[in-house]
Amino acid sequence: MPQFLAVVSGFLLGSALTYAWLSRQYRSSSKTRPEDEPSSTSRSIAIPSRQAGSTAHLRTDGLLTDLVRELWSYINVAGCDTIRSTVEPMFVTLPGPLKTLRFTKIDLGSVPIRMDNLVVHEVHNDSVTVAMDVVWDGNCDMQLKADYIGSFGVKAIKLKGRLSLLLKPCVNALPPFSAIQYAFVTPPQVEIDFTGLAQVADFAVLDKRIRAIIQDSFACVTLPSRMMYKTDPACDYLRTYQPPLGVARITVVRGRGFHVEKRSLRAHDVPDVFCQVSINASQPFTTRTVKDSLEPVWEESCDFIVMDLDQHVILHAWDEDNGALDANDDLGTAKVSVGDLLLAGKTKEVELLEGDLKRTGAFVTLHCELLPWTSGESFEGLRKAPTESTNTANSLAGLMTVVVVKASNLPLAKKEDAASFVKVKYGAAFEFLTSVVLPCPGLDALNPVFDEVTFIPLPQALVDDKNDVVLELWNGEAILGSVNITHQSLLNMDDHVRTENLLVGDKGAKLFFRVSLQGVAEAPIGIPTVSAIEAMGRYDSEDPGTAAALVGGTLGKVSVTAVRGWGFVVEKRRFKKNDVPDLYCNIQLGSSPTVWRTKTVRNSTTPTWNESSTYPLSDHSQILHLNVFDEDGGARDTDDALGSARVAVGKILLAGGSMDVELLRTGKPTGCYIQVRCALVD
Repeated sequence: MPQFLAVVSGFLLGSALTYAWLSRQYRSSSKTRPEDEPSSTSRSIAIPSRQAGSTAHLRTDGLLTDLVRELWSYINVAGCDTIRSTVEPMFVTLPGPLKTLRFTKIDLGSVPIRMDNLVVHEVHNDSVTVAMDVVWDGNCDMQLKADYIGSFGVKAIKLKGRLSLLLKPCVNALPPFSAIQYAFVTPPQVEIDFTGLAQVADFAVLDKRIRAIIQDSFACVTLPSRMMYKTDPACDYLRTYQPPLGVARITVVRGRGFHVEKRSLRAHDVPDVFCQVSINASQPFTTRTVKDSLEPVWEESCDFIVMDLDQHVILHAWDEDNGALDANDDLGTAKVSVGDLLLAGKTKEVELLEGDLKRTGAFVTLHCELLPWTSGESFEGLRKAPTESTNTANSLAGLMTVVVVKASNLPLAKKEDAASFVKVKYGAAFEFLTSVVLPCPGLDALNPVFDEVTFIPLPQALVDDKNDVVLELWNGEAILGSVNITHQSLLNMDDHVRTENLLVGDKGAKLFFRVSLQGVAEAPIGIPTVSAIEAMGRYDSEDPGTAAALVGGTLGKVSVTAVRGWGFVVEKRRFKKNDVPDLYCNIQLGSSPTVWRTKTVRNSTTPTWNESSTYPLSDHSQILHLNVFDEDGGARDTDDALGSARVAVGKILLAGGSMDVELLRTGKPTGCYIQVRCALVD
């Protein structure tokens, strides 16, 4: 399922980008139509003019959704085949007769996938980064059957997640990129509605196992893992993989608002609170337990590798219980993106929510430092300077990156015997296996291509141990050979990188790979400004301009622009002329008493304002309040409220400075949108 969704999104996005590129080329050469004049087509791609260093916003989300809707009957067939081929083999891991599960019918239904909130970032280092929301409220019909058990079905699947696509490298050909790498930024939300499951004897076990299979399936396509589709089969993977942004040092500072559990027959229980913190599916970090406190203070930190600023920090609070039959009490969870923490001044208080999103009244303060990678020359001898908020046992000193590209000349009698993979080992605790390459049409199984990368976080203890990286080439249950890359051999290289195509074993097989070593800088990135956000993920220790943009920065003022709107409708009247709306916006920042009103655009369902106002900005979490009205000129006819929206300034800045915001009315979506831009000014 995740592979199917991502391939569809990547294919359609590639088509849209190619179309947009051709459209821009056409406009730049013809200049026959004013840039602001509307096109005659019902769906167009707007490519705003942009200065160097800006982020481009390509309004292709509507185009993609339209393409998916028109092609859904074909996608349905292809998707069903993909689900059958990828999910059905996983059923063999189920216990007893459940391992005989098989699909008797797969139909994805009539509701297509939607793509919303699409952002395209500027070309940098031969790559384009794209992010978009993927939403599916599917009315599917899937029937499954198992021997001795019977049949059951799936009648609905709901999926929502943020999908990141990396188009790299860019080339001077069509399509203008050689590969698409895709991954969900955070594990997507998935809800499945089973039907007829109660008649299955082990339905509870089955339900749990199926959901675990789905979770595992999405884990392989959630950052830091990426899947890849090559538009050019000859594309070199060493040019396509993307290194992490840096290290997020998350500090659990303190909590407040916890409650005493009142008991009738024994002493009231003051909670013993501890927290678990993770980013995506990383190994969670557990704080110490603070006994008998409603306002616990931890001041404990842990480091996580970050691929994208939209990745979520997930915090889970517990009340520790020591009784043999008394499990720890769940005090709630909270989620906040790394980018939101940075834009909130690096420190943010988050509220804990119960499983049904019920507010608990308890809060935990989190602090985030984003540490960039050092240049290779500065890695040797790097030591972490402990601070009051840093537990050095949980801090990272460096990162080992292993890229497994391909093998060649497997010593097998025939290609039908091929089932090759590579096992990467580091020390006693770390082991990674690539996917298994099997014979299939169009694939040379005796010269398998793996194109996979694994990141090995290095705390100081592992750096001191100086373990070897071991790469073993396997075929089925037989090892064909191995190579060792010593820690010292990496340190001896000027850039701490080894790219090799070495013999593996004594029968002529070779393995092509790259191993690199990076340190973690002690100086964190400062509070991001717009220029810093643009530079995130492109840190270059040899470029003083980039380094200067990442360090420090004041909030100052923010310029807010109401750009345009769309989706508004004509009010149809029975006995008089239909009313085309006369639209204006009221905009307020935070608790400011000043409400700024745009001009009124008369007789338009797609108004363009392009009006700006500047406000003092004290916090990136300040909220913009947007209200849209239809102006009425009658003395007794008040202006009609068409909808409102609330969005944080920092969220708009993280989206590159521009966002399309949907208006709500009585808490429900209206289908009307306002484009808002924000920029920090001196």
